[in-house]
Amino acid sequence: MALDNVHFFGNVWLGSEEEAASKNCNHISIEALKNNYSAVILAYGAISDRELGLAGEHTLKGIMPSRRVVDWYNGSLDCDLNIQKEFNLEQIGHLAIIGNGNIACDISRMLLKDVNEFNNSDAPTHVLETLRRSKLNSISMIARRGVTQAAFTTKEIKELC
Repeated sequence: MALDNVHFFGNVWLGSEEEAASKNCNHISIEALKNNYSAVILAYGAISDRELGLAGEHTLKGIMPSRRVVDWYNGSLDCDLNIQKEFNLEQIGHLAIIGNGNIACDISRMLLKDVNEFNNSDAPTHVLETLRRSKLNSISMIARRGVTQAAFTTKEIKELC
């Protein structure tokens, strides 16, 4: 599935090549993602951070759970993301999001939508200012299952279009 600047890759296993082979699906490592994308978001729908147990998950710069990004653009008081140091949108051109649910779609929508469309929203001013300076131009959504098992709603996917 490909929209203008969002690409979906399904049936992809994150972890070891042996595990991928046992599940009969494609394989990619976090290290390979970091070599091909400016940043990686792990979007797997948990209300709190959930570890995937992948090598580099906590040590490689630019990899973070979706909760931190969502808390930032929602203006949550619990936000612990330093956008300039950890996820500088002025330096990111291509982003990978691991997940195929509503959270992955919502992050894609927030980061790629014309910022002027948020003028009448309750988005925090500092978020809108950051999005105006963003250099992000494409997102790849990478899922562990195929598009038929995707957990996003029609409304969420339409927002991307």
